[in-house]
Amino acid sequence: VGTLSVSSITNATAIWTVNDMSVDLSKIANSPVQFKVMTFESTSYVLIPPHSLVGGSELTFTLSCWTSNSTVRAASVTISINKPPTPGLLEISPLKGTELSTLFMFNAMEWTDTNIPLTFRF
Repeated sequence: VGTLSVSSITNATAIWTVNDMSVDLSKIANSPVQFKVMTFESTSYVLIPPHSLVGGSELTFTLSCWTSNSTVRAASVTISINKPPTPGLLEISPLKGTELSTLFMFNAMEWTDTNIPLTFRF
């Protein structure tokens, strides 16, 4: 989320960028990454779908704004992208059954992660 405050809205333009050249925000974002600023104060979001960024990386997102008189302002935020847990085992018992009538037991073992406790959803 970025909030822009400009003294003049004449031809003000804003753009989101990221410091990793392998990440093309214009292709993965579910929101505009470049836009015209239409009011003196504006809030901008860059919406990135789940699983679009590489786990374990650290990215700096920058929101820049410039006006027709070439005044440029920028603000940045650096985030760490969480890695998925290391693979473990998943046991399901019984191996066959009928949905909504057979009680299935799921047992997840040996999964590890730096962010604990791990929670599972089935």
